[in-house]
Amino acid sequence: MRTNDPMRRMLAGIDLGTLDGSDISAAHQQVIEEGWTATDDGALLLRGLLERYSGDLHAFHDVVALESAVNGRGVVDWDLPMDDARRRQPLVRRAFAFAYAASARAREQGFAVLAYVSISRADTDEAPLTAHVTMCGVHPELPPYLADPASATEAVAEIGHADLPPRGTR
Repeated sequence: MRTNDPMRRMLAGIDLGTLDGSDISAAHQQVIEEGWTATDDGALLLRGLLERYSGDLHAFHDVVALESAVNGRGVVDWDLPMDDARRRQPLVRRAFAFAYAASARAREQGFAVLAYVSISRADTDEAPLTAHVTMCGVHPELPPYLADPASATEAVAEIGHADLPPRGTR
């Protein structure tokens, strides 16, 4: 997994090896169960997110831009406390659990994807930590969604199939 310094600090004291289905919201679990689909031009999209996407699928300059628009979602956090001490761990667990599970589902279907987890402050008066997960296919002929996580200002991790637990361990 490629990360930057802010994400390494965010992950301090969190054991990602203990993630399981209880860390995933019901809405995200449904998206994972619905699986992935490939468009005629090679975009890899989560079916459950595609069905709810309201934008123009033909308005993007390449499939990576389309994938990031359709497959990019905030992590459910409305039920979490606002203070960092009680919010950080469940928020990080939810984001990584969704990223891992959606990536594992792609792997099961024979698709190669990268998941990007980002954690930053909301642009509100309270400025709580928020998390976002974006997933894109691996397209060697195109620039990736994020070339270098180390260059990001917010906490970022890039998760590839090699970072997932072996098949059948969850």
